[in-house]
Amino acid sequence: MQNKIKIVVLLLFLCASTQQVIAQFKYGITDFSIAVQDMKFGVPFIQVFPIHPGIEAGVVFLKNEKNNHQQTIGLKVGYIHHDLLITGPYLRTEYQYQQKIKSVLGINGSVSLGYLHAFYPGDGYQFSETSGAFEPTQLHQAFFTAGAGIGLSYLQSERVRPFLHYEMNMVGSPSIFIAQLKLGATFTF
Repeated sequence: MQNKIKIVVLLLFLCASTQQVIAQFKYGITDFSIAVQDMKFGVPFIQVFPIHPGIEAGVVFLKNEKNNHQQTIGLKVGYIHHDLLITGPYLRTEYQYQQKIKSVLGINGSVSLGYLHAFYPGDGYQFSETSGAFEPTQLHQAFFTAGAGIGLSYLQSERVRPFLHYEMNMVGSPSIFIAQLKLGATFTF
């Protein structure tokens, strides 16, 4: 009984502190971003070519801005393409912290959680009990993703801020790593 009371008190404390933290954020869609990306499996920067293209769009719906830093929480949707391994859309939510350096450059750190629905290229085969033969089928699988990233943003313009962002995502269980190098711009409303 004592342990249950401690857990309830801890959960109440966490909920109250979360409301205090979120109360400091500005609500509403404040930023929109678009990026092109290159996706690699495993440890990146070993091989630059071939390029495995992708695209990503995002919106920020919670934003907290101070003199020398900014925190955002947003939603990103994208598509990755690898000719041999997987192709698929993803959806993720992301927390990003940006430290400003002399109001010209921003150093970004991010963490994210999301969903990837992977389609495997080519035909897969499934045994059909009615016909007694293997029939072609499209193979696909859903994955939970968790990621972390770092990046740089050019902050000279207030409306359009170009960025370069590198992100590692842990996909599925057992985990495989997907690295994404993104080049894009954030547009502020």
